[in-house]
Amino acid sequence: MFCLQCGATLPDGAHFCSQCGTAVGATAELEQSASTSEPRHDNHKPALIVKPRMVGWVVLARYIPLQINLTVMGAVIFGLLAVGYHIWAGTLVHPIRPFLFFGAFFFLLVPLLIYIAYRKTINAVRYEFYRDRLEYYDGFWTIQHKVLYYKHITEITLRRNMIQRLYGIGTIHFAVPSIGPKYAGLFLSDIQHPAILYEQIEQLVRSY
Repeated sequence: MFCLQCGATLPDGAHFCSQCGTAVGATAELEQSASTSEPRHDNHKPALIVKPRMVGWVVLARYIPLQINLTVMGAVIFGLLAVGYHIWAGTLVHPIRPFLFFGAFFFLLVPLLIYIAYRKTINAVRYEFYRDRLEYYDGFWTIQHKVLYYKHITEITLRRNMIQRLYGIGTIHFAVPSIGPKYAGLFLSDIQHPAILYEQIEQLVRSY
């Protein structure tokens, strides 16, 4: 038999839970759930927690256009300021050197900041699967907490591109009714062991 409050396994005939102290009633419904082989899922405790995996070079590759734009802008703006200062101070010797210096500086700084920010964002992302819903947390500067109930899910799809297959990760898409974009819903991107998780999640959602 199980505790209705915390889900702990209890010996037959127990009157109180040894884990949380809750009084236990030997109802027919409880005895029936205890005799089944499937695990009991508590609405207040996640049955499954999933976190994504970060592949550094793939993330940086996505932001190459941004890196180039910020490098050029930083080199031009700060290079002109530096040249203007040296002209005013009468110390200008190599007018091209400030542009090269700030260009190299931003070329190295931008991907470093992107990597740190993305790493902190990934660390904050968490998907918690409960008996009747999925709660997920994302964001770095502003952390968001959202809830998706299984009754709203119309389809679950597993997708794996060539890079994801190389690193053993994948994306699971939860489709929901929408009159907007074709792929409306929630994407669990870059999760590890996607095939195994896909079967577990599909079984969890289907059993609701």
